[in-house]
Amino acid sequence: MKWSASIEYAEQTDEIIRHALRVCQTGTPGPVYIEYPSHVINQDIEVKPALPPAAYRLVEPGADGQMVAKAAELIKNAECPIILTGHAVQCSRAGQKVRELAELMGCPVLQTSGGNAFIEGIEERTFPYLFAEVADEIVAKSDVVVAIGTEIGEPMHFGRGFLWAEGNVDRKWISIELDPEAIGQNRPIDVPLVGDLRTVVPQLSAALKDSPRAEHPDLKRWIKEDKDRLAALAKQDFTTPSGRVHTGQWVVESTAAMPENAIHVRDGGGTVVFTWTYLQGKPRDVVWNQNFGCLGTGLPYAVGASIADGGKRPVLFTTSDSAFLYHIAELEVAHRFNLPIVTVVAVDNAWGLEVGVYKRTFGHGNTTEPGVHWSKDVRFDKLAESLGCQGMYVEKGEELGAAITKAFASGKPTVIHVPIDPVINHGGNENLDTANYARFRTWYAEGQQ
Repeated sequence: MKWSASIEYAEQTDEIIRHALRVCQTGTPGPVYIEYPSHVINQDIEVKPALPPAAYRLVEPGADGQMVAKAAELIKNAECPIILTGHAVQCSRAGQKVRELAELMGCPVLQTSGGNAFIEGIEERTFPYLFAEVADEIVAKSDVVVAIGTEIGEPMHFGRGFLWAEGNVDRKWISIELDPEAIGQNRPIDVPLVGDLRTVVPQLSAALKDSPRAEHPDLKRWIKEDKDRLAALAKQDFTTPSGRVHTGQWVVESTAAMPENAIHVRDGGGTVVFTWTYLQGKPRDVVWNQNFGCLGTGLPYAVGASIADGGKRPVLFTTSDSAFLYHIAELEVAHRFNLPIVTVVAVDNAWGLEVGVYKRTFGHGNTTEPGVHWSKDVRFDKLAESLGCQGMYVEKGEELGAAITKAFASGKPTVIHVPIDPVINHGGNENLDTANYARFRTWYAEGQQ
């Protein structure tokens, strides 16, 4: 909580509300708390017209001009500048401003694991850090990194370790960050551009407009190689020993059927690791909670996103079963508001990621993995129907895409129960089947023990 206050006199209301908005929007955005005692609530006051935000607080501040000029010179003189986008780019709806900068820089864009929404117009030149081979080469060749709306945190190896320790290790860093206290927390920054990215990114673009860079000579090759990677993943043999759906196929079929304008909401553990690798769509809005390995936020996020959107755009919610169980009662809200949410549940009847942790820690056959398995009798399609939604049961991966298309066409909130292979999902004793799990462990807590 960034600030708390109590309104003790009715006449203080405007003053305290304005200061609360000032505090919550200054630096790193965060919550504030206002106590409104009952004796104040019952008082009559003269309600004056609300002041525009710019009249009482700093709105979208820009960066220092000299720092912008210094950043522009670094970019102009670089051999391989890149952009690293964080979640704030999506939250601030600044995608087109970042697109203009990327085109002026002629560069690829790398996504952080928290900032994995795609920007319209530059989807092809955008690659996920850690989960696309071409991103490894891009990091190694980069000599200037423009980090936008990201804390450059643990999943990015703080911009210092793992991939960043290869190639041009003396690369320069430009950080566009609203909170001055966040500058340099996780790694040294050569050029800090402190301000709102909605203002700072256009400042930087303006400084580069007279001398736009040519497209990086490897960009077209990187784009082709990543397209080939995704196509190959979609065509792999998804046969499983159990006959249940392969988690990779669950991702491929779900995201290939995702409407182009959909909001993609994610939740889960192992299923999210698969999603980073197998994702076939390029959604422009992605909602999920990366921090602290938190589970269960997905359905409330999906409901909130759809209501905020006015129910106009389709919402695809891909989730594991364990995460979905946390707040499954929110399906009643989806039904009550008739929200266009299609939920695709990967069901392995376990906390799949934790099963793998048990096996790697104690050895296969040496543990019953207490507390991470649950009843195989749970049917999410039936639970959905009991809460007023439409339910579907799909046990063949090749039929999942058509089911999702049918669900969206129905206009009803729908839950699709998909049984997935539990061994594939947790990866066995060594996670041999979980794509890129070894890379995930380079920052995930279990891999650091």
